[in-house]
Amino acid sequence: MDSRYTCHNRRKYSLKVHIVLVTKYRKPLLKGSIADDVKQIIYDISKRNSYEIIAMETDKDHIHFLMSYNATDSVCDIVKTIKQQTTYYLWKKHPTFLSKQYWKKKIFWSDGYFACSIGEVSSTTIQKYIESQG
Repeated sequence: MDSRYTCHNRRKYSLKVHIVLVTKYRKPLLKGSIADDVKQIIYDISKRNSYEIIAMETDKDHIHFLMSYNATDSVCDIVKTIKQQTTYYLWKKHPTFLSKQYWKKKIFWSDGYFACSIGEVSSTTIQKYIESQG
């Protein structure tokens, strides 16, 4: 069996996505213990939901992570879950610090996100394969 793919209930897949989340107003908050907490929370969420974090790193105002996920999950639901739960736990752990940054409501992330699917081969290779069928 090819270890690059996950097989489950008559499905065979390899789904990977590169996601970037940005702090609200691009505030440089992802350093020190907050960066560590965000990473740990994302690892915990991933474990509970059977995602695999392949790589993850923060910069001062954003985080990148590459993850594999299940065929029954959608990227927008994954992002929604991660943003909601990290915001909740960060406000629970750092209320004084965050209330000085965001005085209006309990927010942490900007409204949008970046997501890019990652494959094992290039789109050119897949296009050539499809065109060669039949």
